[in-house]
Amino acid sequence: MGLFRRRRDSSGDGRGRAIEAFWSWWSAGGADLVALGAAPQASPSARGDAVTQLTTRVKALDPNLAWEVAGGTTSDHLLVLSARGNADLRPLARRWWLAAPAPDGRWAFADTRPPVPDPQTWRVQLGAWTIDLARAMADARVDGAALHVSVFHPDFHHLDEGSRSVAAAILLEALLGEADLEVWVEGIRGSDVEPLDPVPLLGLRAVVRDLKAAHTDPYGRAGWAELRGSSPDGRPLQAAVQVPLRPGTAPHLDSYVAVVVPFAEVTEEGFAGPGSSGRLRQLQQQLADQLGAGGAVVGHQTHGGTRVLHVYLDSTAGALGKVRDAVSGWPEGQVHLSRPVSDPGWEGVAHLRG
Repeated sequence: MGLFRRRRDSSGDGRGRAIEAFWSWWSAGGADLVALGAAPQASPSARGDAVTQLTTRVKALDPNLAWEVAGGTTSDHLLVLSARGNADLRPLARRWWLAAPAPDGRWAFADTRPPVPDPQTWRVQLGAWTIDLARAMADARVDGAALHVSVFHPDFHHLDEGSRSVAAAILLEALLGEADLEVWVEGIRGSDVEPLDPVPLLGLRAVVRDLKAAHTDPYGRAGWAELRGSSPDGRPLQAAVQVPLRPGTAPHLDSYVAVVVPFAEVTEEGFAGPGSSGRLRQLQQQLADQLGAGGAVVGHQTHGGTRVLHVYLDSTAGALGKVRDAVSGWPEGQVHLSRPVSDPGWEGVAHLRG
């Protein structure tokens, strides 16, 4: 649990200059002030001053963000700025984190809440009921790179359906942490009926660990999967997508652009022949190199002599010009770019998630 925390309820714009102002304040004395307020022996006035000033700085980013100061694992303190499940705010929280100073022995930073250190003893109060994580059970199903979970707790029969769902999400976030929850878990529900073949909720940490090992490389980078199907007009379609195909893998990439690339060497099925296929791979790599951390090709689909590259960009980084530069010399036809659209939830590739 955090040493102290506060939530916001209204909205704001969260512009880049507010991020710069936050870290300027932090380096000019904010870090010392908050560390003093977070100390176990802190006086009420020191704690209150830290809460007030940190609240003001976070509110300048966006009033709906949540913050928390907790004990760190490699540092004395961890400062967390969380969007609390709001997809529209995840890009802002990630940009705040990307702009943070390097962690040191006193402070580290995160844009998602970490898992609780001791889930065996963790509990949450919902109205008159205390829901402890250790007694919760799960009916869990792995579907590709996603974990679908129904959570049962003996005291859920005291709660209505909506409160059970909220409690299930809170328990899973505490167990797995906010980042793993948003990347690997979907279809969360709370149930007042014990599963026929229940497993302790605590066991889901191992399940998620195995999912990550199966779908990411040792550096945590997403793998890729190939798909085949039919286009709306009935023609054969090939696709390749990163797995997991979720915005939590790069939440600062919040703007979608479709890059439509024709190719000259077309097979009978409408796919790229060997020569064009190699040049398409080179184009995708060139685009990735140009974009760097400011964008990513997260998937592509091919049919009828055309490949559509699904590209997500950091809307604040001026990356669209880099896309145009990367494709400007394509020799096999005129490349078309769709108009960029704000898409922090990555709905533009939802049809490829399987």
